[in-house]
Amino acid sequence: MCGIIGMKAEAMGFFATDVQDFKAMLVVSSLRGAHSTGVMGVGKHRKTDVVKAIGSPYYLYSLAEGQSLFTTMSQSYSTIVGHNRSATHGQIDAVSAHPFCEGTINLVHNGVITNMKQLATKEDDGVSVDSHLIARLLSRNNPDDILPELRGSYVLVWIDDKDGSMHIARNDERPLHIAKLKDRKRIIFASEQETLEWHSKRHNCPLEGIMWVPSFKHIIYEENAILPIEEKEYARPSFAYKANYMGSYGRRISNTQDYWDHPSVNEK
Repeated sequence: MCGIIGMKAEAMGFFATDVQDFKAMLVVSSLRGAHSTGVMGVGKHRKTDVVKAIGSPYYLYSLAEGQSLFTTMSQSYSTIVGHNRSATHGQIDAVSAHPFCEGTINLVHNGVITNMKQLATKEDDGVSVDSHLIARLLSRNNPDDILPELRGSYVLVWIDDKDGSMHIARNDERPLHIAKLKDRKRIIFASEQETLEWHSKRHNCPLEGIMWVPSFKHIIYEENAILPIEEKEYARPSFAYKANYMGSYGRRISNTQDYWDHPSVNEK
């Protein structure tokens, strides 16, 4: 289990309070994974900056690279994403921490991909982390060709340096929630709804509802936008596969339609 958080604005440059809010949310999210921490931000130059470190967010904050990144966040970023890793594949080191950068793709992942060997090619020899492989696949292929092939559990958030866009995709095995800050032109997102609620109460920042990000949709945000420009549905795994996969967790599924129906919005 890993944690993902993020902020996105309509203009480049965040307030100093946004920087502190983001750093606090990343600490709270570290309850989902404490092996390593990573942050990526992108702004006017459409070149994603990445800082990764072993251990807690506090160690990343102490690094010169981390301090520089948060200074840049207040000056020119329009999107910033953080990740807390709980290691499942690969070593516990900074190299295996998220985000993973391949070509123009900069990606964080929560979950475990179970068909990694089937997706990899000879040029992927030596890639030990499933999330790293996903970044490589997205850098070489159309996302809508890759997403239907993933098996296991995932929330994916990636930034494409080609145009500064942010992309989200998830299946129904891992959560992600998004909320708009009522008094600011910002959206915030986190793996756990409680992280967003905590942020709202602690910083006296009302939210305009919390949305459960829909599953099996590729959601695309432009560089300076807090509303998606496109939501493309892609193929779900067959029910036979899902039943077999979930059976390993001892869960019984009696009705296919009931299983796929999830609430999209929790009104607060």
